[in-house]
Amino acid sequence: MSKNKIVDIVSQFSRPIISEMGYKLIKVEYVRESNTWVLRLYIDKKGGITIEDCEHVSNVISKELDIRDIIPQHYFLEVSSAGLERELYDEEDIRMHLNDNAVIKLNNGEIIEGLIHNFENNTVYLDDGKDIKAISMNGIKKIKLKFKF
Repeated sequence: MSKNKIVDIVSQFSRPIISEMGYKLIKVEYVRESNTWVLRLYIDKKGGITIEDCEHVSNVISKELDIRDIIPQHYFLEVSSAGLERELYDEEDIRMHLNDNAVIKLNNGEIIEGLIHNFENNTVYLDDGKDIKAISMNGIKKIKLKFKF
């Protein structure tokens, strides 16, 4: 079975399970690192991910993978946080990170940084410290979280 097919199957069955547990599945990777295959799931939730969250999801998904037996090779399962400065992909991501800092790169190359104030009618409202800017998703190339110390 191809790597892409494994990623697709794992994504399809694990997304609802992970969602029911209170997390969002961000990405699935199946990669070869040195001589070892690694199935890596990236998860997120409002407030961030702890090591206990990763362990909990890993235990549940590991049992499901054993039942389904779809991966022929020996592999390691890793569950990880999607990261402090990850890209936001959709409305659910943006809403999950209301009141978090972000950097928005517009299609015209302009970069705006500020606090995600709201998301409504396909528009991100970003507080840049001076005022709240309404930015249509159609004009956005990329949104990434920005961690502030």
